[in-house]
Amino acid sequence: MQNEEQRGEQYARISELGDYRVSEEDPDPRGWSVVGRDGTAIGRVEDLIVDTDAMKVRYLDVAVTGAAAAGGSRARIPASRVDLEPQQRTVITDLSQAELSAFIGTERSAADTRTYAQGTSTSAADMRTDASDAERITRAEEELRVGTRQVQAGEVVVGKHVETERVTTPVQRRVEHVRIERRPVNDATGSAELREGEIRVPVMEEEVIVEKRPVVKEEIVVSREVATETEQVEADVRRERVDISGDEELVDRDSTARRQRAGGGNRG
Repeated sequence: MQNEEQRGEQYARISELGDYRVSEEDPDPRGWSVVGRDGTAIGRVEDLIVDTDAMKVRYLDVAVTGAAAAGGSRARIPASRVDLEPQQRTVITDLSQAELSAFIGTERSAADTRTYAQGTSTSAADMRTDASDAERITRAEEELRVGTRQVQAGEVVVGKHVETERVTTPVQRRVEHVRIERRPVNDATGSAELREGEIRVPVMEEEVIVEKRPVVKEEIVVSREVATETEQVEADVRRERVDISGDEELVDRDSTARRQRAGGGNRG
């Protein structure tokens, strides 16, 4: 009994689980019509009852209408007892009217939903055995989902430093030289006086002045650009294979109609 109680606590409405949603690979039957195998209208799917540990839809919460509502306004139909028709937005259940009445009740709170799911899980399986001899086995496989995230691949450092270089530049400058000429005097008049004397002549030249000042010659612009590369990612994925053994001549291999089953809840 303790295990059953613990298992019952796993169930909750998907509408009450903010971080749960129906897998994109499976149809979401909420809002779809529910009919029996004979086409009898039963109601409309209002919510999904999810096994939060297995992340699977276990029950369809159906608002019952018409004659089927005689026993109550709500029904919890096991997901294993329905087929989905996405084109018609219809859920088809193989429950008989007598079986369906066992799943019909009044509106329940979230806490009662878990208790209800706990109490009916075993009886639903028993009814399935009585109603049909069809058995089901699921096949699963791993799907590879590859994404990307941004990480630092390295860094580039752009800096500058000062170095000294000796340069040679030609420059023109003017220099004065003293030219001395001796010229004879032929028409000298008067008397000459002998005495010492000198003439001072300043000699000028241009001096080279070296002046240095920093001048901007160029600028270095550092930016980043994004390029897209294609990389092949390899990983091992597992898948289940269906093995058929025994009296294979008894197997009808032409009966390969695919039915989309009620999908499992996927944590978003």
